[in-house]
Formats: sequence, C-alpha cells, structure tokens
Amino acid sequence: MRWRPPVLEVDYCEARELHLDGRGLLFIPSYFCWRTPVSFADPGLPPVLVYPVSRPDAQASPGRSDASLTALLGRTRAAVLSVVAHGVTNSELARAISVSPATATHHTTVLRDAGLIESRRPNTVLHTLTPDRRGPAAPRPARTVPVA
Repeated sequence: MRWRPPVLEVDYCEARELHLDGRGLLFIPSYFCWRTPVSFADPGLPPVLVYPVSRPDAQASPGRSDASLTALLGRTRAAVLSVVAHGVTNSELARAISVSPATATHHTTVLRDAGLIESRRPNTVLHTLTPDRRGPAAPRPARTVPVA
C-alpha cells in the first residue's frame, strides 16, 4: 500500500477505483488474507480494506528443507505445501502456483489424504497445514538405542 495524497494505492488483482465520498475507510488486519489486500465495495456498508498481517513463517528463506520437500513430493506438491502454509482458498492456490483450479484440487486432495493439510469448508474451501504442521506421514525424530 502507498499513500499518495489524496489517493491510497493498493496492489490489487484487478484495476479498480473505490471512491469514499467522505465515508472513511475501515482497515482490518487479517492473518487469513494472503498476498494482497481485499476491499469490499457494497454501497450500503462502510468501505472496508482487509489486509494481510506479517507472518513469521512467511519470512523464512528457502533452504535445505525446500529442496528436500521438492525431492520427496515433486515441485508442484512442494509448492502447494509451501503456499498452503499461509492458509489459502483453492482459487488463491491455483493462481499462486499457476495451475487450473481442478489441478489445485487434485494436489490438495492428495496432501489432505496423506494428512499433511486440512481443508475447511464454511462457504469456500480454506486449505491449511495440519495443526502440528507435520501430519502422520512426517518423519519422526531418530531414536538412539544404547549399545551394551
């Protein structure tokens, strides 16, 4: 977001103008808003801008674990797992990894069946990592067995 008086510029998926006409603008931070802010332009309601908050896990730089995930799951499923870590809808996921919504659904189904992600369906599907961020198929710590 950039403030260039009297205009607030927001990176948005489409070109759009919202004229406030003195109504003000309500800013709402959201952990579930991903990448770009979302505005709701219903003339009967106050204007709202929902924007993503910083996530500590989103700041992590790619490393050995990314390469290991890619080797294990393949490039696309590793990308799905990385994007889903931030909580996304199926449409957001498809856009983020440049695949069709049907392909995104296929990959999330495989990862969900493996217990690596979960999907909630109130109105739209929201995919997230499983609560312990490992799932049942995750590697367990090696055990040391004492030698007599």
